[in-house]
Amino acid sequence: MCDCEKMSEKQRDEKILDFFKNVFKSYDLNNDGTITAAELGNVLKALGRPSDMESVSNLIRRFDLDRSGKIDWNNGEFLLVIALLDVVDILQIDDFVFTAGFK
Repeated sequence: MCDCEKMSEKQRDEKILDFFKNVFKSYDLNNDGTITAAELGNVLKALGRPSDMESVSNLIRRFDLDRSGKIDWNNGEFLLVIALLDVVDILQIDDFVFTAGFK
């Protein structure tokens, strides 16, 4: 683990971005830098926020800035979705998320 108290704010932000980039990559099954509705549904479920396909589709419509029908890492779409989530119970988060995030 890290000693976060000794890190600069920029270093902490970079670690957080790295964490979510690793999570994103683990669900981007074809490594094209985007995730489909089904893949986003799996991410949400792993983060303890299972959603039906209608809700996932609504998220994509709301945050798909380039209108590709997918959520993109490079233009910040994934981070916008993540920022919207509230963690209700950390125990609901799949261990795989932590394993993937801290690669």
